[in-house]
Amino acid sequence: MKDKIIQKLNEIEKRENVKIIFAVESGSRAWGIQSLDSGYKVRFI
Repeated sequence: MKDKIIQKLNEIEKRENVKIIFAVESGSRAWGIQSLDSGYKVRFI
């Protein structure tokens, strides 16, 4: 999944003409309390 997230962040950089300098996983997965149907949330600057 890490590779997919990095790919999406790269797509955002190109599409929006920005440079992402920091990204972090957030939500239930970051806290280790995810369920089987939890999504992936990433916040970035």
